Amino acid sequence: VNNGDGIWTLVPGYDEFTIVHDEWKSDTFKIEKDMPVNTLKYVRNFSNTNWRAFYVPFAINYDDIKDNFDVVKLNMAHQEEIDGKLQIKIDFISMKAGQELKANYPYLIRPKKAGEYTITVKNTTLKETKSRSIDCSTVDMKFTFTGTYRTIFGDELVGKKYYYMSGGKLGYTTDETYQ
Repeated sequence: VNNGDGIWTLVPGYDEFTIVHDEWKSDTFKIEKDMPVNTLKYVRNFSNTNWRAFYVPFAINYDDIKDNFDVVKLNMAHQEEIDGKLQIKIDFISMKAGQELKANYPYLIRPKKAGEYTITVKNTTLKETKSRSIDCSTVDMKFTFTGTYRTIFGDELVGKKYYYMSGGKLGYTTDETYQ
């Protein structure tokens, strides 16, 4: 039940819940406390096969989605000198059969073909929606990767010098491509 303010609660006996990713608007998707769900459906349109963020309030076994998606998790960030310029490199580890994707944990996902997908998870728990950060560092720099359920707009991206993902590529808010 949507309480009208974007906060979702399940009433007793309610056993199916559908999340339509493309309908999330800024801060309007919020779950305030963990809720058991018999059948959870997550619907998302992938208009292309680029990498994109995957941050959801439920756990899922990679075996349940591996036929349609590649998923990676952050391994580390490091600096590398290329053609005399210091560049930031981010390494990821591919999810493998038998591994579980955690709720509220930032991943990257890539569909094997474009289209709308429905991921169905049985007997799960929708977790409280909250941001989660993962810190990585080099000798000189600290990187914080944060998953969030809200939209971060241009002024905040630029003001906080965030990296962003667009068209399957990582960019930096001071890059000319962002301006």
